[in-house]
Amino acid sequence: MGTLECSVSIRATPVDVWKTYVDPSRLPEWQTGSPVIPEVHGKGDQPGSTYSSDRGPGTARTTVLAAVPPRRIVTRTVARKELANLKALIEREVQEPPDQPVP
Repeated sequence: MGTLECSVSIRATPVDVWKTYVDPSRLPEWQTGSPVIPEVHGKGDQPGSTYSSDRGPGTARTTVLAAVPPRRIVTRTVARKELANLKALIEREVQEPPDQPVP
């Protein structure tokens, strides 16, 4: 598994950026793809907190690993697009049985 590191310059105080970043309900304000946040457990700036985000057929689950407010946060995000695609396929086949038997 690889590691992704990135940085950007934002015209705001670290506290304002922190408040926006650690509040899962505000993800649609700054992330692309119109994410929907169906599930949040814990506070977004506390280690062990988790949230899920859905974008189209893909789902991702993010866990906060470490946080030093308002300067540093470490998260791990696992995308579950394959599972979402499989679920959609199964639901479609249940609603509309295929004409041909599935091998």
